[in-house]
Amino acid sequence: MYQACYASKRSKSWTTLKNLSFVVLLCAHGSLVKAQSSEEVDISKNTPIQKLITKAGPRPKFLIINYSLLSDTEANNSTTGQTLALENFYSLDIHAKFPIVVKPDLMVLGGVKYAQTTYKLTSDENLPGIAQINSTNLLKKAGGELIIKKNIVENNFVFGYSSFTLNSDRIRLSEFPQQLNFVVTLLRGKRINEDSEFGLGAGVGSVLGKFVVFPVISYSHRFNSEWFLSIIGPKQVKLRYSRSDRIFYHGMLEANTNRFQVHRQNIDQDIQFKHGEITSSLSMEAEIHDWLWFKIRIGHKIPLSFYYSELGNSKPDQRIAEFAMFTLFAVVPRTLMKKAKTR
Repeated sequence: MYQACYASKRSKSWTTLKNLSFVVLLCAHGSLVKAQSSEEVDISKNTPIQKLITKAGPRPKFLIINYSLLSDTEANNSTTGQTLALENFYSLDIHAKFPIVVKPDLMVLGGVKYAQTTYKLTSDENLPGIAQINSTNLLKKAGGELIIKKNIVENNFVFGYSSFTLNSDRIRLSEFPQQLNFVVTLLRGKRINEDSEFGLGAGVGSVLGKFVVFPVISYSHRFNSEWFLSIIGPKQVKLRYSRSDRIFYHGMLEANTNRFQVHRQNIDQDIQFKHGEITSSLSMEAEIHDWLWFKIRIGHKIPLSFYYSELGNSKPDQRIAEFAMFTLFAVVPRTLMKKAKTR
C-alpha cells in the first residue's frame, strides 16, 4: 500500500493536477492515496498511483452465456481400424454465480451451471450405438459449485473449490451415481508480495464412477498495471493484457475432458462417451454498458483422447480443430464495487 502520492514537475507528456485540497484515489484493496494542497500529482501510466487505479483488473462476473462452434475432428481405433468422426459440434453454456458471504477475511461464492452440447458421430462402419447418440443429438450438463477463500495469519490463505455436474443425454436424479462428475480441491496459498501469490494443494473427484486424486498448484503475478499471469496446474495457464478497465485481452492454454453417459433404447447397458483435448486460444472482452460485456474467443483444440464404450479407446488424429466462442456476460456494476471498497 502506498502511503503518499508522488509529486512531479510540469510535463507535456502527461496530465497534472494542481492546487487541489486533496485527491482521493480508490485502489483494489480499498486503500486511500491523498495529495496535499499545492502538490502536483503525476497520473501517467507508469506511476504508482495509476498502477493502483488499474490494478483491480476485470470485475467479478455473475452471469455468463457462452455459445461455441467447433470444426470436425476424427479418431482412429488402433484395434479395429475403425474411424469415428465428430461433426457439426456446438455448445451452449449458462453459468451464474452469487455471493453467500463477503467479508474482509472470508469470501464464499455459490454457483449453478447448465450446458448442452450437440455431437454428430459418423463412422466408416455402422457401429452399434452411434445412431442412438445421433438421434439424441443433445448431451447435457447440470450442476453447481462452491468457492471459499479464507485469509489466515501472515499473508496466508486457504482456498477451496467444489463442483458437481450430472452428465447425460437425459438427466435424472434416480441415476445420480451413474451420471455424477464431481471434484473437490483444497489449496493453501501465500501472498509473496502485493503482486504475487503462490499455492499448493490437492484435489479428489469422481468421473462417472471412477475415483481420481491429483495435485494442484497455483501461481499468479502482476508484472505491471497492464500484464497479469495466472497458472492453475495442471488445468490452465492464462496471460491477461489490460488495455483499460473497459477492454481486456487473454491468451490461454487449457486442458479439458468431457464425459457423458448416453442411454440406449430398450437396452439396459448404457454407453460411456468421453474425449480429452488441449485448447489454445486468444480472446477479447469489451464493455457494452457498465455491467453488460461481450467476449469473442477463437483458437484450436488439439485432441488427446477419444473413448467410446462400444469400441474402447481410440487415438485421435493430429488434425487440429478450430473453434469460435461468443459470450455475453454481466459483471458487478461500478457503483456497487465502489460501495464495497469504501466499507
